[in-house]
Amino acid sequence: MGQYWLKEFYPVHKCLRISHRLIYIYFMKIFVIGGTGFVGSRLITRLLPEHAITVLTRDKDRAEKLGKINVHSLIGDLSELGNLSGKVEDQDLVIYLAMPAVKMGRNSLRDIRILTKLIKDYLLNTVKFVRKHQCPVVFTLGTSYRTKSGEIADETWPIQRFGMTLAGSYFDELILELEDEGKIPVIQVLPGQIYGPGGLFKKVLKMVEKKLFLIFGNGENRIPRIHVNDLVGGYTHIVNQLPIGERFIFADDYSCTTFEFGSYLYEQMHGKPKEPIRIPGGILRLILGKYVAETMMMDCRVSNKKAKEILGWSPRYSTYKEGLKATVAEYRKGNLGFF
Repeated sequence: MGQYWLKEFYPVHKCLRISHRLIYIYFMKIFVIGGTGFVGSRLITRLLPEHAITVLTRDKDRAEKLGKINVHSLIGDLSELGNLSGKVEDQDLVIYLAMPAVKMGRNSLRDIRILTKLIKDYLLNTVKFVRKHQCPVVFTLGTSYRTKSGEIADETWPIQRFGMTLAGSYFDELILELEDEGKIPVIQVLPGQIYGPGGLFKKVLKMVEKKLFLIFGNGENRIPRIHVNDLVGGYTHIVNQLPIGERFIFADDYSCTTFEFGSYLYEQMHGKPKEPIRIPGGILRLILGKYVAETMMMDCRVSNKKAKEILGWSPRYSTYKEGLKATVAEYRKGNLGFF
């Protein structure tokens, strides 16, 4: 287990409870980057009112909405965060959830390079902010592995960048630099593919709602999945325990095939199964390019054992079936999140 971090002269208004080598810290000031996104908007409401939350946003209307639930907003862009740090009081923790908008459809090598540079700029600005406030940071990297038959990736595996995940390659370089430097306490979160009633997955739900069911390749590739609420629960455990120096995979207990996932989603949406439209991998590459195709056809199984053992976390939706039932039910109710 990593060493748990605590400021040398921690403010007296914070209460500590030490149990089984874990330090629980209450009333922290937490700065959430990406706090108006699919995961972030749910996380900030989960962390309230135990913590004081600040969110970076460019949207004044969203800032006003956040203010109504007692969330402070810093108006600005992530590309200028390093210069905005003086406009917010000292923070006790930074949670990085930001993801630049990815162009829908075909992405070329040039697009990947532009996205890579943007992510690098975002990360460097985040590090500048963290240095200013001298606090731990939680980075969100994602599960990017290639596993063969019978293999299961865990946190000891090095991240393997391919397809669209190449855009996040600077993450790996930065983490190594920060670990070597040893001055910024880092926690890494590696979620599976996130689904739920909102975010980008809303487009998938709308597509299936129109009775369009597509499978790319043979549909037998496995992708780690995690319901958005289970991932939010994982972040909550991390906030409560601050396991500095650790990395955690958050995924459900079963890495399902893309056919299983899509077929069950269609059945939940329409009450009966349907044979999918199958698009061969070669055709997919021609239409969307190799980077998108490689990402959509990744084959990866992962273990969530470490998060269970160290954090005491477990997914409420242990498989895609429970998670998709809940997702479709919330989607039909129109419960698509705070934003």
